[in-house]
Amino acid sequence: QEKDQLDISILNVSLGLAGTKKWDKTALTASMDYSNLMPYMNVVKQDIRWDKMPETLETGLNFRHKTEKGLFKVYGNYSSSNFTLYQPNLNTKLEDKLNLSNNNTYLNSSYTGKVGQKSVLKLSSSFTDYKEKTGINSALLSKQTYGGHAKARLSNQISSRIQLVSGTEVFAKEFTQNYTSNGLTNTVRFTDYTLGGFVEGQIYFTEKIVARIGGRM
Repeated sequence: QEKDQLDISILNVSLGLAGTKKWDKTALTASMDYSNLMPYMNVVKQDIRWDKMPETLETGLNFRHKTEKGLFKVYGNYSSSNFTLYQPNLNTKLEDKLNLSNNNTYLNSSYTGKVGQKSVLKLSSSFTDYKEKTGINSALLSKQTYGGHAKARLSNQISSRIQLVSGTEVFAKEFTQNYTSNGLTNTVRFTDYTLGGFVEGQIYFTEKIVARIGGRM
């Protein structure tokens, strides 16, 4: 059995941690990376006037478990970044305050395993949540996107020459945008859902001749 592992990385502008814990049939890995450019930019003078210097954070989690008939996996990730600066406005001769921040959460899972003696089942799903905010003085533009995907696939070896594969999947997406200025907010929103399925058959006449017949919706 492989040993557990811990990694630490330290730089003048960033810190990284990663660790792995292993059991007989299970493994868990977690990581974190943080960076902040303030120490560097305080030493190396900038032409830009910063209100908040660039800062980022990213974390990850990876889980694997081997079952009696298959393998189950989960992966998650979260990331964020933000900064604020002042930029000269050539029209007003003043400075505009600009800020940008975003964060993203992502998760996916999958399972692959045997069903009976001749079939293999594959299940997978994913989810994402992305947010972004852009500000110019008192005006604010914010965007948010939710997304999801799920899929199931069954492969059945009917005989040594015939294989049947069937499956279904669904996609879902929701997008929202808000723009706020002078106390007024304009909102744009839409959603989209897609459902599909397929059936395919493969017939091996010889090692070099294969026919594939199927349908999708």
